[in-house]
Amino acid sequence: MKQPLALLTVWLLVIMAALHIWRAAFGLDASLAGIPIPLGASWVAALFALALAVGLWFERRRIRDVVVRPAASTVAAAASVARAAPTPTAQASAPSRARNVAGAGHYESVMVDGRPVPAAYFMFASKVLSPAAIRKAKEKYGRVLVGFDAGYIPMSGEINGESFKVARDLGAELEIYVEGPGGATGNNGWDPGEAARVKEGAQQVGIDTSERGWRERHWDTTGWRRFTFQQLEYYRSVGFNAAEIDNVDRVVKGPAKLIELYKEYGALQTAGRLPQLVMKNVSAEDSQAVVEAVRSGDLPRSMFSEFHIFECGSSDDWVEVDQITKTIGIRTVPSRDTYNYDAKGQFGLDDEFNTAYGLDAARPAVPVS
Repeated sequence: MKQPLALLTVWLLVIMAALHIWRAAFGLDASLAGIPIPLGASWVAALFALALAVGLWFERRRIRDVVVRPAASTVAAAASVARAAPTPTAQASAPSRARNVAGAGHYESVMVDGRPVPAAYFMFASKVLSPAAIRKAKEKYGRVLVGFDAGYIPMSGEINGESFKVARDLGAELEIYVEGPGGATGNNGWDPGEAARVKEGAQQVGIDTSERGWRERHWDTTGWRRFTFQQLEYYRSVGFNAAEIDNVDRVVKGPAKLIELYKEYGALQTAGRLPQLVMKNVSAEDSQAVVEAVRSGDLPRSMFSEFHIFECGSSDDWVEVDQITKTIGIRTVPSRDTYNYDAKGQFGLDDEFNTAYGLDAARPAVPVS
């Protein structure tokens, strides 16, 4: 009860009623500032105080319910999903199907740590994004995650790109793509630019790149991780709240090793040092291990973004993987172009936002179940 005048009035009337009870019980005179309190007035005061107190209590409950409780449709949808989930968990629940509206954007919600969070839509291109595309997507969807390639936004001080400025000024969420340990692109071998950046990164963490086998012996084991975390700490400090690490599957083999890496990442992310993690090309087996680790509490759900970017043709079927990851509110969306990709699917952008080739260019759609 934050209204001081109402509080004072209630206490005054309660005191008057208590004085009347005192007089009735012990036959003593009750007065306020020397003025006797009439019998009828005392009972009226007591009843009025009770009614006022009850009214204020109900009003406080009403305000609390409006502020704290989500919409009934969201609660119902979340409860329905929770009943269908195979294993209940305090860490995360399945995504809600409820439609929500925020500003001009329409989006669904996902459940993160037991609460509904508006789902973003994802847009990314290896080349610099068009500011017009970012503005249009923000207007249409309300909440967008705009991805940038670290190869085009280096760790060299202030980020000056026009697309980055537009995304930041519009309040879009920002994602950074880093190469991680690096690797070949399809059957084309290592991209020369990527190979050069990996070599430079190795040197920055003290690896002697003139040594024979430096990549396999030092970089692929621990060097890439130290450099990648160093990269992401910087990008986190300049406003990127999500990050995608490529090529992890080249050097981290099996569910146990992946969970070990994610535990280390989760500890740093929870401490505010790293952005949320956008998973990349995680197999069905590894995805199931991640879900189980989140449900058991070994991994915090909050360390992950709601996206898992899956390049078409990478091991498992992305639809199968999505069935696994979406149980903890992580949507697997397909990428159909290794070089200039944008994520498609339920939370991926429409074809009109094909930023790599221009807003009006059409490309074959990836089937969405």
